Amino acid sequence: MTARVPGAPHLRYSGVALAYNLAGALTGFLPFLATALLDAAGGATSWPAAVLLMAIALLTALGGLLGERLRVRDNVTTDSSSAS
Repeated sequence: MTARVPGAPHLRYSGVALAYNLAGALTGFLPFLATALLDAAGGATSWPAAVLLMAIALLTALGGLLGERLRVRDNVTTDSSSAS
């Protein structure tokens, strides 16, 4: 995600914070969606909610895999002589 935001590191971290907060706002509706899926299935089975959770787990795994592959490393050097 940070590669999508050009500029200094503080701007990239702001981009990550924005994505984090948007994801939190959108996932707040998942319990309502799971309840609606259970109601649509007649309440006799929990498969719709289980499939929803599996889809979220798959998206999370894919995001972690792609995030690691597309990660941009900062060129930050540390000065060992200033360490006390």
